[in-house]
Formats: sequence, structure tokens, C-alpha cells
Amino acid sequence: NPYHLSYLIATFLRLPVGDRQGVLEAGTLEEKLTLVARHLVREIEIQELGGKIKSKIADEVQKSQRDFFLREQVKAIQKELGDGQEGDEEIVRYRQKAQEAGLSPEAEKEVSREISRLVRAGNQSQEGQVIRTYLDVVLDLPWNRESPESYDLIEARRILDADHYDLEKVKERILDELAVLPKKEERRGRARADSL
Repeated sequence: NPYHLSYLIATFLRLPVGDRQGVLEAGTLEEKLTLVARHLVREIEIQELGGKIKSKIADEVQKSQRDFFLREQVKAIQKELGDGQEGDEEIVRYRQKAQEAGLSPEAEKEVSREISRLVRAGNQSQEGQVIRTYLDVVLDLPWNRESPESYDLIEARRILDADHYDLEKVKERILDELAVLPKKEERRGRARADSL
């Protein structure tokens, strides 16, 4: 029976309630079958699109797995041949730079951990590039160098006016703090001397 067939197909399709109601309320058999056919075509298109998306994702995952496998093979071959000297020299350079930087114990531990991650990541990986950038920035910081203190209020005012428009109350507060800073340090120094 064509009527029952149209109802059965509408039941199995994932249709909103309004669309199912439309199939039930269609007057003629031809209208019912046309509505069902239209919904079937749309469902087929959705399924095909879903299949294409799944296939594309599977291809990308497979490609990334293949790339990873090939990188690991290249690393193993380089290790066997004794290549990879450039990476070893780079690691030695980072370790030497870390020793010379005068890092705090916490920073030294973190840099050591990042160097170990770089060894595992390899020369060609994106992660390795990110780690290199991080290490370059951290090791270029002035860890044990201090610039001399300057309490030149006129120069401070000039810099604040040049770099910040308006904000007069904030600028005045900064200048007030700079004005009393030498006295605070002098008192701290005396307090330390008295405690010794």
C-alpha cells in the first residue's frame, strides 16, 4: 500500500515533528510521496556530506600519523648514522647558555625540563620550534644583571608625559612614589644594619 509506505518512510527518517505532520496532512497520495521523496533526497545529501567529512578527517589523521612515523624513522636513521650533530650542538649550546645565565633554582629547573623536551621533540617538529623560541627568550633575560637605580623625577615626568596622554592623577602618584623611594631604601638599609 503506497499510503503505508509513505508513512513508514516518514517514520524512519529523522524528521522534525512538523515535517512528519506535513506528510500525514498531505491530501493526495502524489503529495505525500513527493514530500517523502524530498525528505529522502535531503537525508541522502546529509549522509553523503557526513561521509565526506568523516573520510576527510580520517585522511588527515592518517597523514599526521604517517608524518609522525616518518619523522621517527628519520630520527632513528640519523641516530644510526651518527647524524643529528646539529641538534646535539644546539642542546649543548642551550645547556651552556643556561649555566652562564645565572638562573634562579626554579628557572634552572624549568629550563632543564624544556631542554629535555626539546631533545624528545626533535629538530624538525613544530613543538621543537616553540620550545626553541621559549628557551631563547628565557635565556636572553638579564637574570643576574641589575640596572642602576635612577630617581630623576624630571626625566620620569618627561617619559610619563611622552608615553601616556592625560592620566594626571596616576602620573602624580607614580612621581610621589619615586620621590620617597630613596628614603624607603635608606630606612631599610639602616634597619638591616641595626638587626645585625
